[in-house]
Amino acid sequence: MATQPSVTAVTAKTQLPLTEVPPQRLVHLSKSVNITRWFWYPEGSGADYFKSYITDDDLTLLRSMGVLSVRLVISPTFFYQVDKPTELNPAMIGYLDSAVDRLLAHDLAVVIDMHDQEKDLWEKNPAYVEGFLQFWPVLAKHFADRDVDRVIFELLNEPVFDRESERWAKLQARWVEAMRAVVPTHTFIVTGNEWGGINGLTKLSPLTDRNLIYSFHFYDPFQFTHQGATWAGPDVVELRDIPYPATPERCKPMLDKITDPAKKSMLRNYCYSYWTASKLKNKLSEAADWGKKNNVPLWMGEFGVFCPYSPTADRAQWIKDISVSAQSLNIGWAIWGYDECFGMQRKLKDGKIVLDNAVVQALGLKLP
Repeated sequence: MATQPSVTAVTAKTQLPLTEVPPQRLVHLSKSVNITRWFWYPEGSGADYFKSYITDDDLTLLRSMGVLSVRLVISPTFFYQVDKPTELNPAMIGYLDSAVDRLLAHDLAVVIDMHDQEKDLWEKNPAYVEGFLQFWPVLAKHFADRDVDRVIFELLNEPVFDRESERWAKLQARWVEAMRAVVPTHTFIVTGNEWGGINGLTKLSPLTDRNLIYSFHFYDPFQFTHQGATWAGPDVVELRDIPYPATPERCKPMLDKITDPAKKSMLRNYCYSYWTASKLKNKLSEAADWGKKNNVPLWMGEFGVFCPYSPTADRAQWIKDISVSAQSLNIGWAIWGYDECFGMQRKLKDGKIVLDNAVVQALGLKLP
């Protein structure tokens, strides 16, 4: 039986809250990857998996490619004990400690991303929410002695709260206040409702706390980025070989083969919407304009294209267009993900790390 890692008590240092996000923290987030299968829907279990799923060779490779930070995607089910919200799960917290420390040791900043899939509980179960608002400050305090410039806390991934932007905003403000009481100088990442997209972001009024980064996720146009995704709804599950950039000329061979009227109409709308690099940048500019208006920093915490059914060259072009546009708008990014089909597709073959080089190059990174 594996030794149970223990929780180490950490006392937050007494410091005044910062009045803005230090510039070096934004630099760390300029080129990032999501690591998704370590502590969120892991592909294995037990001590060996959690200690070594991502190897030191992985971390050395990421840093040598030019990646500056990792969005470490974690499921609260591993750490949040609903019946004991102020106690971190002793069977798991040591593994997270090790992961964070190894990332930092390889000169990578870490975003601890609370990636809770229990969307209904957030909107319908007050006890779950109140317990969570006790749990997260305890977890933050646990990491308070790490490098304050390179450990950043992301409160919640993709809150929904459909047509309830004000309700989400009030909850998030309470949450920031609770976190700030125990980690006064750490930076937090916050977001809008509607799955953390641009539409939710632009409905949000900035919080009074100035040491915050505002996140959004970008997967437009959905027909292209999620073609064939079984979990994304009936409109995209049967889609294959959808082109990008989308023009009537590029779409014609595909449209000529489709006989179903509803499907043909949907794809015609997509193709005649002229999804090109300029249109993508215009959409990103909606977020950038909101950030400038409110004088707050932005971060694109997720973007990518589901790989099995999207044309390889088109997928790489979309990723390139998004990352280049984000950089031109002074928005840092995190590809979803290092170990996901939406991104670099990290695999081990004969003990060697293999990545999708087309995606690596599209991001302006370079394999050594």
